[in-house]
Amino acid sequence: MNLQQLRISSICVLGLFFALTTTSHAQEATPRFEPSACPVDVPDSSPIDCGYLVVPENYDAPEGKTIRLPIIIIHSRSGNPAPDPVLYTEGGPGYSSLGSVWWLAQSGFVNNRDVVILEQRGNVYAQPNLACDLATAWGDEAGKPCLDSFMSQGIDLSQYTTAVIVEDIHALRQVLGYDAWNLYGGSYSTRLMQLTMQRHPEGVRSVILQSVSSLTETRYEHAPEHEMRALRQMLDDCAADPACAAAYPDLAAQLSTAVHNLNAAPASFELTNPETGELVTIAVDGYRFLDWMVTDAFYDPARPPYKTAYMPLLIDQVAQGNVELLRPWLDDEMNGRYRDIAFAWGLYFAVNCQDDAGGVTAEMMAAQTAVYPQLDGYVRWARELEICADWALPAAPPLLTDPLTSDIPTLILAGSYDPITPPGWGQAVAANLSHSYFYEFPSAGHNVDRDNPCAQQIKLAFLDDPTAVPDTSCMADVPGPSFLLPDDVAIAPGFYNSINDIDMGTPRGKPLLEFLTAVSLILFLLVMVYWLVAGVVWLIRRDKRPAVRMTPVLAGVTAVAGWALVLLISAVNHTLSRTDYLLLHFGLPLDYPPVTAVAILVPLFIALTIGLVILAAVDWKRRAGSAWQRTFFTLAAVAAILFAGLMMRWDLHTLLF
Repeated sequence: MNLQQLRISSICVLGLFFALTTTSHAQEATPRFEPSACPVDVPDSSPIDCGYLVVPENYDAPEGKTIRLPIIIIHSRSGNPAPDPVLYTEGGPGYSSLGSVWWLAQSGFVNNRDVVILEQRGNVYAQPNLACDLATAWGDEAGKPCLDSFMSQGIDLSQYTTAVIVEDIHALRQVLGYDAWNLYGGSYSTRLMQLTMQRHPEGVRSVILQSVSSLTETRYEHAPEHEMRALRQMLDDCAADPACAAAYPDLAAQLSTAVHNLNAAPASFELTNPETGELVTIAVDGYRFLDWMVTDAFYDPARPPYKTAYMPLLIDQVAQGNVELLRPWLDDEMNGRYRDIAFAWGLYFAVNCQDDAGGVTAEMMAAQTAVYPQLDGYVRWARELEICADWALPAAPPLLTDPLTSDIPTLILAGSYDPITPPGWGQAVAANLSHSYFYEFPSAGHNVDRDNPCAQQIKLAFLDDPTAVPDTSCMADVPGPSFLLPDDVAIAPGFYNSINDIDMGTPRGKPLLEFLTAVSLILFLLVMVYWLVAGVVWLIRRDKRPAVRMTPVLAGVTAVAGWALVLLISAVNHTLSRTDYLLLHFGLPLDYPPVTAVAILVPLFIALTIGLVILAAVDWKRRAGSAWQRTFFTLAAVAAILFAGLMMRWDLHTLLF
């Protein structure tokens, strides 16, 4: 057991002692650490301890109510780790920090030091928490049921702000007994780290800020400006790329056209609710279209297989009126963001409404939006201001009135495509720190380290020696922006239906289509068996061989073609779902051999189906073959018709042309 593990074990023993004492004694012992089982599954790649930081809900009333914040400590792989761990907590506010244990335990951070993960007060696994259902938080009642629930539990929401969370961070270092540690935060949590630098600089060895959120400005008052900057980044990068510029010669005008047209006549879609299985009708207007860019696509790198790379093609198609291509993106929204993650909407609103919303009015936002007519009236955060007004929480004191100054070594990383925390905010912070390093990645979005090993290398080099300029030579090898071009894909909007139509065991699958497809394939299989058996019998009979009838032969060829299509389509879906699933939102890749085979087979299958229908009808007219044979091949013809209809529903008949 190394020294650091021994220290933590001692803290756990002391914490257990405190936990077993009386309530009055426990009140006197706050803040304190209580060891416990981990509240989430954790990897076994590194030794891990879990527990709770017990602190006052209100630091001005230390004898009052206490709250419990989950802590995970990932011990270093080194037998002699550095004495200063890394403290990590998630952004949002509202994202749970505990799920980060998986990537942090595999990261280079634990090669030489421990990593401490803090679940912020009010977050999903904290006690109490401010978790709230997504639909309820954003519904017609503006999250009031969430607010009423918190109030009924006696939760003092005025104690759920950035400034109070910073006091939790300070208490945690003292309780765990670290002389020094390194702070690491991204997005919202960069505010926590900056404010800790200002209020509790003691014990802070170094700081990593990724996608910096300003302490003196708010995203509410700058949303249109920041979002338009990111949109222009995409437009400029496309214009600077000869291939992209040739494919989309006036992308800015196309974007304005697409947004204007959708606002004037929103596209309506009927989709299946992933939770209830019920059909719902949802409209996509210009607001929603832009939202997919600035709150989803621009979070990740501007290159395939990430969403930003597909935006020029989507803008181009929507501007031309091909709005059916929006269906997959809407389906992604319904099944994606915030649904499979641990997110506390109550904490999100408690922090944002108190820290930021108080000084911002709808009039201020509308005035800035007027400066950017390209957004066609789009105001990203208007709904949040409405909810904050209904919650009526008191405005918290300003986090800072003057720029942060400090001599603590600080590494700042930014992404050029970040629409939420622009690189300019990071540069402004770096300018006032006497010992800072700022680096911007030209193809990165809000999540700077997504598919970016170079960012991780720079962070590790900085932690090894915060006083030295880190080696950034790897930045030259980071891929630049690249975009999907029309020549890369055969546009087939209906192909996305192949994912939803046949999805056995899930609410979005269509039972009737699944049943008809299964029956058709079974009939095809029976035809193939008949074909093989009849062929063997014909060969055995030698001199008594009957004349070959065309109907069974054509039925057999059709059945083989049908099964070949199923296998090819399944292979395409399986491969692209793993490597480039966003391509399926548009159609199919032009340079993929199985797609070429599908493009040839589908028209052939349709032709075979027509021939089979004609022959089956002729057989009935001429009474050729037995009655059961005529019935059997007629059913095969019906199955082929259904299957051909499915191919056309999926737009596969257009691939060859």
